[in-house]
Amino acid sequence: MEPLEIAVAAVAIFLTKAGEKTGEKLFEQGATLLQRLRGKSLKTVTAIEQAKEAPLDFGQAVLEIEAAAKTDSEIAEAVQQIEETVKEDPKLADAMQKVVEEMKSQPSTVQNSGKLAEKINALFQGTTISGGNVGNTGVFKNSTIKGDVIF
Repeated sequence: MEPLEIAVAAVAIFLTKAGEKTGEKLFEQGATLLQRLRGKSLKTVTAIEQAKEAPLDFGQAVLEIEAAAKTDSEIAEAVQQIEETVKEDPKLADAMQKVVEEMKSQPSTVQNSGKLAEKINALFQGTTISGGNVGNTGVFKNSTIKGDVIF
């Protein structure tokens, strides 16, 4: 389990009010990390807060917290404190491992690219592309390309 994965899981636990089950110290540290992230990475905080309604892109959240930790020592310190707390308690470490595995198993927004392709297709269906060629090769003099775009 990576420290950043633990941090994302801790913040998610804080937001779902499951702190009583995971330990008060970790619950408080998740709140601290979330507070520090608010000023630096509001997009990440919003995504984590909305994890109750929509699946969290766990990998993206880890990357964004990692980027924030590299530029802000307070965020890096909060991540480190969470990691130390989890390592101190084997039961807590097991519980966090289960949370991380569950969050990783949720579909990523990148995996939903099929739906994105469908939206793009609907957007461009029936569109005509036309225009002359750029750069004269002599092969397509005064040619125009016309037709429907189909994906």
